[in-house]
Amino acid sequence: MGSDRSLLAIAGAIGAIVIAAIVLVVVVGDRPPAAFPPGSSEATVQGYLTAWEDEDYAAAYAFFSAEAKARVPLEAFEQAAEEQETYSIGDTRRVFIDRVEDRGERADVHLTIEHSYPGGPFGPNVYREPRVLRLVRESGSWKLDELLLGLEPGPFFPPDEFKN
Repeated sequence: MGSDRSLLAIAGAIGAIVIAAIVLVVVVGDRPPAAFPPGSSEATVQGYLTAWEDEDYAAAYAFFSAEAKARVPLEAFEQAAEEQETYSIGDTRRVFIDRVEDRGERADVHLTIEHSYPGGPFGPNVYREPRVLRLVRESGSWKLDELLLGLEPGPFFPPDEFKN
């Protein structure tokens, strides 16, 4: 009888662990994005990334500073964005805002980007990379002060290619 109780205790412990794992996946796995105060540098980064993920490149472009927009017109940005999407490698990505260094009219938003690729004998391959985005305040709003395609620096075109 002692071994029956031991087996029941082991089975109960395994069942409890399985239930706890399922609850953890349901609660943590589908967390909605963090809510940042409107007008904050974090909300600007989140808005840009949301527009990018929705493939609304005109809306994403609106998050750039006047200086960044002066280097590349909207049409060229949209073309580069669409071209980049055709070469997408199919990873899933999560972005975490770690901290913000606010210096009045300028801010650096420190991110951790977590990439997950399917495959491998032990599950998906995951790696994390740090990234810092530079923002500038224009007319009371935060704007990205660098040209990005998603979170990658770019687009870079020959200067004469897209002159007005």
